[in-house]
Amino acid sequence: MKRCEPYKRQARVPVSEVRSHDVRPSVLPLYLHMAYQWQRRSIPGGASRRFPTSSSRAAYTALVLLVICFLTSVASGAAQPTFVQERDSQITFGSTSRTTFSAQTTAGNLFVVYLVWDNTSGASVSDSLGNIYASAIGPTRWSNNRNSVQTFYAINRASGMNTVTVNFSRRIQPFGIVYAHEY
Repeated sequence: MKRCEPYKRQARVPVSEVRSHDVRPSVLPLYLHMAYQWQRRSIPGGASRRFPTSSSRAAYTALVLLVICFLTSVASGAAQPTFVQERDSQITFGSTSRTTFSAQTTAGNLFVVYLVWDNTSGASVSDSLGNIYASAIGPTRWSNNRNSVQTFYAINRASGMNTVTVNFSRRIQPFGIVYAHEY
């Protein structure tokens, strides 16, 4: 049975003997990178905001939920997840943000959408292929309860070009950021 965990090399094994297939792909570095990447982010207008560790915890918690799903599929003999593509967008005003994947998406793949926005209203995600998105975690509030982060996911029903649309319940000003990933 395969496991969804990072490869742990023993100290006795020289690096030259580690085979490339021994290193298990992992989405953990991606989400931790996203969380830390936004700890200090310049906002339009010259302001700077500091993202607290709660956004890191939210990203990590979402990852844990996704890993549980992947463990289930790996235990049943399915292949391990592989990163396919990513698109992102940022709006500075309005209540809707769209981002289109640069290549066609594949039926059965996983979409993960990570949102960061400047208020505490709700958000919903849809796409042009009719996939149904569920909240993996969140929304999590930060910056004295003034801003939010949330992660959504969906299993792709059909192949084709896909545009992910995020609707924020309240108008965004000065930022609403969308990261859309396919695995």
